[in-house]
Amino acid sequence: MALTDELGVELQGVKVSELENQIKSGGIPPVGMHHAVLSGFREVNANSGRKGRELKFKIIAGPGKDFEVKETVWNSDKAAGKSRVLIFAHRLGIYQRAGDALVPVPGRTEFSDVIGTQCVINVKHEEREYETDKGEKRKVTDVILDFEGVLALDDPRTKDVPRAGAGQVAVASQAATVAAATAAATADKYAAL
Repeated sequence: MALTDELGVELQGVKVSELENQIKSGGIPPVGMHHAVLSGFREVNANSGRKGRELKFKIIAGPGKDFEVKETVWNSDKAAGKSRVLIFAHRLGIYQRAGDALVPVPGRTEFSDVIGTQCVINVKHEEREYETDKGEKRKVTDVILDFEGVLALDDPRTKDVPRAGAGQVAVASQAATVAAATAAATADKYAAL
């Protein structure tokens, strides 16, 4: 079997510059803004009982292309936490502006309704230390979004962010929608048991 077959890669779709950028970044997307699509969503619960929404973004252009970043927005009693959930929902298309107010977009009530939506994400790295079961201290770099996290494509702060072409966006959005539908169907199948 050829190496490309084993990797599931067609060489005509590979850009050496993108490979070089991915290797330079150490296997994680570089810090900064990236053109992305919302590619996944699931509801999560913390051990404390607090509910949240885990959002998965796929970077579709620039030095972080093809990396995925997960971010959880948590329900909170604090104003900043509520604001963060609402601004993510607004910038991803669940709500729209009407003057200085937010109003629902018809047919959209949850993040699952906006899978495939394009946005710009602002990635940061956060180092943390943990202890293994054997008592060894280890460091890991988490890839997360900054507090603001998601920006709309027309935000002036995103003007210099490399963008994917229309074909790449269509493929990424369709793949995200299919993956979300498959996950929902699987969840429904097991919920019925």
